[in-house]
Amino acid sequence: MAWSRLDLSFWGGLHGLYLIINHAWHYIKRLSKLEFLDQQPLWRVFCWFLTFTSIVNAWVFFRATTFNSAVEILKGMYGFNGIALPNAILVRLGNLSNIFIDLGVTSYLGGGAVFIFSYLWIVSLFFIVLIMPNTQQIMKSYSSYEIELGNALFDAGIIPNLLTFRFNSVWAFIMATVMVFAIFGLTRLSEFLYFQF
Repeated sequence: MAWSRLDLSFWGGLHGLYLIINHAWHYIKRLSKLEFLDQQPLWRVFCWFLTFTSIVNAWVFFRATTFNSAVEILKGMYGFNGIALPNAILVRLGNLSNIFIDLGVTSYLGGGAVFIFSYLWIVSLFFIVLIMPNTQQIMKSYSSYEIELGNALFDAGIIPNLLTFRFNSVWAFIMATVMVFAIFGLTRLSEFLYFQF
C-alpha cells in the first residue's frame, strides 16, 4: 500500500519535471531565436518521439508494484538485460545474424511466430493510434469550447468529418456494436488496474 502512494508521487513528479523542462526549453528557444526549429519536420518528429518515450517511461512507475520492479522493467525495455531473438528468425537472417551475434544478441528456441505476431500487432496498433482521432476530436461538434487543430495526422487527413460523432444511423450501429462487444466481454476475467490502491 505504501508503494502505491510513492509511485503515484514519483509518476506525478516525473510529469512535473517534464513540464519544467518543457517550459525552460521554450524560454531558451525564445531567447536564442530558435523558433524556426518548430517548422523543421525532422525536429518535430524528434520532439514527438522524445515526448512519447518520456511518457511511456513515466507510466512504468505508475503501473509497477515496486520501485525496483519499475527499474527492472525499464532495464528490460532498453535491453540492459540482454537482447534475444527466436532462433528461427536469427537463422533466417543470413550474414546479418553474425553481426547480431557479434553485438551480443542471443537466441532462444521457439516463439518465432508469437514474436512476429506480437510485433505486427504493436506496429499496426501504433499506426492506428497515430491516425485515429481522440475523444475530444470525435465529439468536437458537441463541445462547449473550440478544439484547436493540432499537428496530429487526424487533423490534416481527409477523414476527420467521417469520424466526428453525429446522431445518425451509422453512429447508432457503431455504438450498438461496441456495446454488444462490451457486454460479451464482461464474462472474461481481467485484473482491475487500480486494485492495489
